[in-house]
Amino acid sequence: WEGFFSPPATKGRKKSGAAAKKSSEAAEPKKKEGKKMYESFKPMSNPIYMDMSLDEIQKTKSFLDPCGMEATDDIIDRLVGQQLEKIGNLLHRALRPPESSGSKGTSVGGSLGSQTNPLVLGTACSGTDAPALALTIVQEQLERRGMGHLFKHDHVFSCEVEPYKQAYLARNFDSKLYPDISKLCDDPPRDVYGQEQPLPEFNLFVAGTSCKNFSMLMSNKRIDIEDKGCSGETFLAACELLFKEKPKYAIFENVIGAPWEKMSEYITGRVKLSSCDSNKSISKGTKGKEGELEFLFENNKIVVHKVPSVFGVRCGAVVDGYCKGSSTKVIAVKWPGKSKKNCTLTELMKHNGISKKDDTLVFESEVM
Repeated sequence: WEGFFSPPATKGRKKSGAAAKKSSEAAEPKKKEGKKMYESFKPMSNPIYMDMSLDEIQKTKSFLDPCGMEATDDIIDRLVGQQLEKIGNLLHRALRPPESSGSKGTSVGGSLGSQTNPLVLGTACSGTDAPALALTIVQEQLERRGMGHLFKHDHVFSCEVEPYKQAYLARNFDSKLYPDISKLCDDPPRDVYGQEQPLPEFNLFVAGTSCKNFSMLMSNKRIDIEDKGCSGETFLAACELLFKEKPKYAIFENVIGAPWEKMSEYITGRVKLSSCDSNKSISKGTKGKEGELEFLFENNKIVVHKVPSVFGVRCGAVVDGYCKGSSTKVIAVKWPGKSKKNCTLTELMKHNGISKKDDTLVFESEVM
């Protein structure tokens, strides 16, 4: 009866989970813990030659300084130098010596880019200012080859709206830096520090205006020059500066899908009439821009009043005349009648015998 009324003996019984774990831990010897994974790595934040002086490094080590230099820099310099060697004789002839001498024996004239008539660069929508960098490399490579006397340039201003690009330009160039291309024609404009800085004189203007609205990547969202997007506004602002300052040369850069024919018309003031039926406009059905080109007669001048999207012409532009066929001679245009206050391009062409197939309409412009 003892086994029946009392709990059985514990000998041979299976222990509970906690008790079994405790007894197994006591029975087994403790294993020696190894290194953690993070302990096997050594910090590499110190310079590789931290125990050497700068003089010792320069004398005994050969390495690429990562500060301000890229691994491909020397390759680019060498390629530019090789091209200069090929065109060295051409440069000698192109950058000719001064044409005359002043009364005191001083040099006068000379080709643009020569020592007496340096190339003076101003850029807008500058980005990293690749034109200035390219001209600097050309200058350096000419000097290495003993031809530094052939070419001289100066970079006098940049214009960039993006703050991080402004920081790059401020660190790498000594030229004046302006923040907004649309305010470059202010009198005077203000620089990125808010100070009034008159625009320096320059004879080469390079503008890489915004391509966002012109790009083919925008597919059906592309908008035209007149639609007040950033591409149209920066281009028209660059044109305004071009007309005001009149540098000797200008270069415009943009994507291949930009409305180049219209952009050329805006700058030169010459509209090939045969192309006005083609789709020069990159956005169809631009609101308020359809119909015919219309003119007003004001102060004895024929002035543009309404512009369809296929014409690269500004409202207020003055008609200078027209050119027959391939001729460059400008023929005056007569107004259809004294009683008429406005007329269309069709009426103006009919009254003056202008051929839409062959002739070019010319507007007043000092840019050629």
